[in-house]
Amino acid sequence: MRKFHADSPSTSQTNIDQHIICPLCSVVEKFFYYDELNNHLTITHNIPIKKSVLNFRSFEEFAAWRGQEKRELDYVCQKKKETD
Repeated sequence: MRKFHADSPSTSQTNIDQHIICPLCSVVEKFFYYDELNNHLTITHNIPIKKSVLNFRSFEEFAAWRGQEKRELDYVCQKKKETD
């Protein structure tokens, strides 16, 4: 079976791809993926990361949710591509 992705990044890519930096470490800790940073924050800094996936039927429904919750949490949102 042919592999499409390398098991780990090559050494030449390390400096380019490790762009996610822990904001809490005094010595710079870099990561390839946000999941790695989340694990680092949980294990090293004892900061639990809660993940939730929410789906909204409309932008208005999302805006109502955001208006209620934005003072209590940080979030990332991604707009789904509309299909024809």
